[in-house]
Amino acid sequence: MSAGASLAGWVVAVPLIIALLWFSWWIWNANNKLDARIITGDLDLLSSPSFSISEVIRAPVGSRVDVAQTMAVQQLPPNMMMVPVRLPDGRMGMMPVRTATAPVNMQPIHRPPMQ
Repeated sequence: MSAGASLAGWVVAVPLIIALLWFSWWIWNANNKLDARIITGDLDLLSSPSFSISEVIRAPVGSRVDVAQTMAVQQLPPNMMMVPVRLPDGRMGMMPVRTATAPVNMQPIHRPPMQ
């Protein structure tokens, strides 16, 4: 192998290696930036042309994401209490129920121990 052929090989190989290293860094950096935006809950990701949202986790089929104003949580009146109910999809939820009198003791509901 002559010195000219070896030099020509390096002339081709070095730019390819640099391009491969730069591309690997670029992908790694883009993934880290995306992870940081997801963790902080950046809502601009939903309307960004750079990303295609194909699925929103834990949302029923056909759901859509709308920007909504935050609402203040109201205190229940004294004759209301929250009771656990099983939803049609099997999850548990809390439902307000009107009582004759104000609840005297609000003990948390404990599940029986698993055996």
